[in-house]
Amino acid sequence: MNPLKTQLDQLLSKEMSRQDFFKHVAIGLVAMTGFGATLKLLPAKPAV
Repeated sequence: MNPLKTQLDQLLSKEMSRQDFFKHVAIGLVAMTGFGATLKLLPAKPAV
C-alpha cells in the first residue's frame, strides 16, 4: 500500500478534538499557500 495513503488513512481514522482538527487544516492551508507562492516565483518558460 502507498505510504502516503496509509498516513492519510491513519490521520482520518484518528480521534481528535476540534482544536486538533483546525490545527491540521491550518497547517495544510499554510503549506499549500507557500507551495503556490513558490511556484509563482519560478520563472516562466519563454514561448518559442
